Amino acid sequence: LARLPLDFVLKHEAYFFARTQQAMEELMQRVGRPIIYFTAVEDLTGLGMQHLNPAALQNYKAVVRYCEDYYPEMVKRALVIKAPRIFARIWSLVKHFFDEGTRQKIQVVGANDTYEALVRYIEPKWIPECYGGELRL
Repeated sequence: LARLPLDFVLKHEAYFFARTQQAMEELMQRVGRPIIYFTAVEDLTGLGMQHLNPAALQNYKAVVRYCEDYYPEMVKRALVIKAPRIFARIWSLVKHFFDEGTRQKIQVVGANDTYEALVRYIEPKWIPECYGGELRL
């Protein structure tokens, strides 16, 4: 995140959320009921000390602020999976970037509980095989 221009990252987030809203509207038309939020899954495989870079943390803070300002309440919950030991240290720094309501939506899932946590909110056919689901990628 530190190596990417912040403007590029923010445009990427805007594109992601615009496309997600479009997909949710298309699904709403097909199923005939409101779909106003989604479950985010963050796989933290590969997170390490290099992510404690001050520039990366500043960019991450700007991204969090942007998402919370322009796309509030789109995420119903966020499941953090495969978090390495360093996550506790990084989380202690970045949790303050999130509004309290958003922090309450974030669930850190133990390595042995990944599938059980995912299947609570996501149908097995949409869970990738690498997490124990049925979706072939």
